Amino acid sequence: KQLERPPWDSTFQFGQQWFDASDSDDRRVKRLDDRKLSASANLGYALNTEFGRFQAILGVDVLGRSDGILFTGIYSYPMSFGRTQVIPSVAVTYADANFNDYYYGISAKESARSGLAAYDAGTSVTPMLGLHVIHSFDEHWSVYGSSSLTILAKEAKDSPMVEDKVRFGVGAGVTYRF
Repeated sequence: KQLERPPWDSTFQFGQQWFDASDSDDRRVKRLDDRKLSASANLGYALNTEFGRFQAILGVDVLGRSDGILFTGIYSYPMSFGRTQVIPSVAVTYADANFNDYYYGISAKESARSGLAAYDAGTSVTPMLGLHVIHSFDEHWSVYGSSSLTILAKEAKDSPMVEDKVRFGVGAGVTYRF
């Protein structure tokens, strides 16, 4: 039997975003500073209803890379098929100017060094679609797979640093519940 999770939770998460200038094919972009991976402290709330699951997550950069804040709203609709659960979701993430300027902005110093125009990314709202599938073998063991499609907000995709305007993500794993 699966335990009901409390509506509030807090998590610590290593970021999934970084920028290595040497990975670019553009000689000007290669002259930009790298953007390092960060970590966030998150506070979340979830509400399960007959219409689906509604979540809100507030994340704050705790390593001082961007000093940014992210706020994500997620709607998902879990469906069970025997031991398999399929969870489609849609989300939007608000990113403040500190977060966006660190990961997508180009400072005056970087502009002078690279020849790219300075760029102030400002705040943004980014949509995402996801699909998560979980198959339970018994009360302890399960496997999961997930995929996501993120369409970068104009504030991010207009940055000269950005090559891909759409991002795809995939993941898989094994879970053991105690």
